[in-house]
Amino acid sequence: MFYSVVKNFMQASEQTICVPNADQARLYLKLCVEEYEEFLEAENDIDKLDACCDLAWVAIGFLISSGMYEDEFTNKIGGSLMDLYNCGKPHTHILDLTDEDFELENVFSFRAHNSMIKIIIAAMGTAFAHHWLFLPAFYEVARSNMAKVDRTTGKVIKREDGKILKPDGWTPPNLEAFV
Repeated sequence: MFYSVVKNFMQASEQTICVPNADQARLYLKLCVEEYEEFLEAENDIDKLDACCDLAWVAIGFLISSGMYEDEFTNKIGGSLMDLYNCGKPHTHILDLTDEDFELENVFSFRAHNSMIKIIIAAMGTAFAHHWLFLPAFYEVARSNMAKVDRTTGKVIKREDGKILKPDGWTPPNLEAFV
């Protein structure tokens, strides 16, 4: 579910899907760092939840960009998600992440994949620890992102520099109900 919606947006953005693309993976790594910093700077729960959802989104984008297929993603993330629901284990939290999780020289390495899985689980764990509703919030972020896709062409509209434009009538995710 998480994988599919991110993959669909990447396809609409004309990005490489499931084929290793180092430049694209590095872009997603940069976006992971930015979203992590946004979480640390967030002043309220709504902004923190938004950063959790965005961090999970871009970490999934990283994994897709590094060649991971959906079944592999599901296998890797599935057991970790079960741990989140296990009352006997503490939640992994975004504040548990270290600089090492973002310092990845080889974006195709086992360590890089594990770091991104850890980041996704930390984003979800943070939401669960705060009793935020991660799943509906993630879907709301997905709705907002997919609203940038032109209904006629099925593609996002970009500026010359590649920045994705927000069409008329676009609304940011409304996450207030999920905190």
